Amino acid sequence: MGRGYEPARESARPTANSSAECLAGEYLIHRGHAGVLSAKQLARNVWNLNFKPDIRARILAELEPGPFVAANVDEAIERVLEFERTWASFELPRMLRAFSDVRRHVLGGAGDYSFFAGQLENLFRKPFQVALEEFGVPLQVSDKIAPVLQGSDTIDAVLERLRKIPVNKFGLDAFEQELLKDCQAAL
Repeated sequence: MGRGYEPARESARPTANSSAECLAGEYLIHRGHAGVLSAKQLARNVWNLNFKPDIRARILAELEPGPFVAANVDEAIERVLEFERTWASFELPRMLRAFSDVRRHVLGGAGDYSFFAGQLENLFRKPFQVALEEFGVPLQVSDKIAPVLQGSDTIDAVLERLRKIPVNKFGLDAFEQELLKDCQAAL
């Protein structure tokens, strides 16, 4: 099987809107599941995650006037984190894969969303970056060190490179350097 379907940038938003409307269903969204109140908001959050990977930009987007404005900064932060943990990392990829399986079985042909689901599950980053969170390296830090870790085939190879990198070469602040040092010491 090929790489799967990845919507082009100009068709990503309508695809996300349609997918959210059809797949997420009112039973999840109607109650405000994980900070999402509508299919349109779910699609907007996927769009923002893909094209605004910086968490600060996405938190600020939650505070912009509009139909989904957060009441305060705390709510905006909670929404972004809940969306990443629940919708992006689990619910929507699971739904997209199920939809692809049913669609392939019933209709056949193109329309496999498993590649896109995998990208979403990894928050549109390299898979090793999400895996590094399990070792105490937050995404914001792995975003900065990712270029030196790319090209590794396995998480073991990434961890081997991570052990050897100098923490002061990536523009990390003191706290980020300490997190990376702690990770290296534990490996």
